[in-house]
Amino acid sequence: MSKHTAEVIETYHAWQDAFNTRDIDAMLSRMHFPHLRLADGVFHTWETAQDFRAGQDAMTTRLAEEGWHESKPDSVEAVHSSDDKVHLAIRMVRRRAD
Repeated sequence: MSKHTAEVIETYHAWQDAFNTRDIDAMLSRMHFPHLRLADGVFHTWETAQDFRAGQDAMTTRLAEEGWHESKPDSVEAVHSSDDKVHLAIRMVRRRAD
């Protein structure tokens, strides 16, 4: 694994830790915009940090309603890596407190 890819994966893990503590500022500090994410076969796009921030209160509420405790990666794989870009394929597991 290249140093660049390892740094991107490390940044992802820091982002995931921030997600689990619902630290929006820490999440945003590790993101580039526009930001695209493919989940459940649908692309989600946030043009700006404010766009991403705007949905986070609703996300926190939905997670609490689900009984969510944390999300952990089951696998993290670099599916494309170059000097200026890395694409990760991440398989997530949501965990309840119980």
